[in-house]
Amino acid sequence: MTGDRTQVDKVEQLDVSTITYVPSIFAKEFVAENKATLNELTITKVYYVYTLYRLNPSFDQRALDRKRFHKLESIINGITSDPFIEWEILEQTGCKDYTEGKDYFHGFILVHRPVMTEEERMDEVNAIINFFENPTDEFVSKDLDLVAKQLSDSICDCEFEKLKNKGGEEKLPDLRAEFKEGEYALYKYLQKNLKNSEEVFLKRTDEWIDTKFEVDEYGRIGKIEFMQNYPRYLQDEITMAIRTMPDWHPAVKNEKTVSSTVNLQIRVSYSGTVKGMYTRDFQKPRFQENDMPVEIKDATTEFNLMVDQEAVVLKATVVYKGLDQVPLDQKVALVMDVTGSMSSNIAAMKKWINANHQRMPFTSFTFFNDGDGKPSKKKKVGSTGGIYFTKDHNEMKETMKNAMLGGGGGERPENDVEAILHALNNDPDCDVILLIGDNYSEVRDLSLLNKVTKPVYVLPCAAPRAIRHDYLNIARRSGGLLIHDGKIVEVNHVQKGEKFYCNGAEYKFDGRDFKLKSTD
Repeated sequence: MTGDRTQVDKVEQLDVSTITYVPSIFAKEFVAENKATLNELTITKVYYVYTLYRLNPSFDQRALDRKRFHKLESIINGITSDPFIEWEILEQTGCKDYTEGKDYFHGFILVHRPVMTEEERMDEVNAIINFFENPTDEFVSKDLDLVAKQLSDSICDCEFEKLKNKGGEEKLPDLRAEFKEGEYALYKYLQKNLKNSEEVFLKRTDEWIDTKFEVDEYGRIGKIEFMQNYPRYLQDEITMAIRTMPDWHPAVKNEKTVSSTVNLQIRVSYSGTVKGMYTRDFQKPRFQENDMPVEIKDATTEFNLMVDQEAVVLKATVVYKGLDQVPLDQKVALVMDVTGSMSSNIAAMKKWINANHQRMPFTSFTFFNDGDGKPSKKKKVGSTGGIYFTKDHNEMKETMKNAMLGGGGGERPENDVEAILHALNNDPDCDVILLIGDNYSEVRDLSLLNKVTKPVYVLPCAAPRAIRHDYLNIARRSGGLLIHDGKIVEVNHVQKGEKFYCNGAEYKFDGRDFKLKSTD
């Protein structure tokens, strides 16, 4: 494993359900005692962590790295070459001597989908049910990679300190402008300084305002612009809050502080619970538990949940944008995976249906959970089960709820094709199938594809660096198409021996199946 190495002072360990640590002894290899458990994880990212300090100047760090990577590969087969897993190497610089090094974490940090207890799974089900009752523009879901936030804060602080003490010997990276006290401090500032007018309360206003403003090379706030023609009372509230902000850390480019533009979307609301929420370039900020005062850690507001979760802007999701591409002049049978960690995608589907109920193309709804909690050894191709169907739009919520309550999947491979065939048998008049599948999961039953008699439009969720070739094969062999990132991707024209590129990944088509060759 090669690549750039990110320097950070120290990596602190976090006790959350989406992170598993595989430690090693300082300057030595490691022994993993839970091999079976590690192989059951749906891993999305791996951090390899070591310290820069060397007791012996001739110590070969790269040789030790290779041994550790080979050891991990022997425990989790294919982990170092899996295109669906992102890697980052972290080099800790805070260690000053051998004794101190024993207090630093060394080894691998596995970021993965949460390993949930039955109680936590029920919480996830209840969250989506509550969203169905009271849909909003956002859905709060589990934030898998809390390590990234820790690194972002550490690196940002480190680089600004270097900038102040720069002696010219080390080139600094470019940095964007930042609120000096951090992202959570910006949220609290907006909550306090958005002075709601009487109109906000009388009209029960709850609206996101898209704005941008300049931060000059000294960190001072400059010109403010609004991206839409919002009512004057809303513009006034935002303008006052931004104008009275303290100076920011200015942006850095080519080792110099420069003027830059900050794009913020700020929520003005009659409700004090959500007033002051913000996104930057439509990305939600990430907060850590130690950002927040003790007295509000147990609060149940939408934003406080972001201590270990994130708010997903539903209209920006691949599902919502993909549903906009579904043809309205065809009868479409919707088939959707509702196994664990699909909640934000389910919420996006519901949000789209609410917004388009007068022109909805769906003639039926099929939800599947890969076997209703059935043990893996009892999951047989074609009869795995855990499939729930309705033609009645009014029964969709209850059908989906029953599917989620029935089971959470348990393992990565899932019974997508069995669910497609179930929909075809129960909705024979449909023109096409729309499959909303989990891109992190393999398809267990591709051998049944020859029984699929109608085109399948495939909309994969959670696409990282590549589309799983199982989904390309379903689209190609059924005469369907791929819907990716809000665009239609035709796959039927690809001929035997040709290369096919999608989302930065290269595939080869052998006349029957696509095979993933490489990723950027």
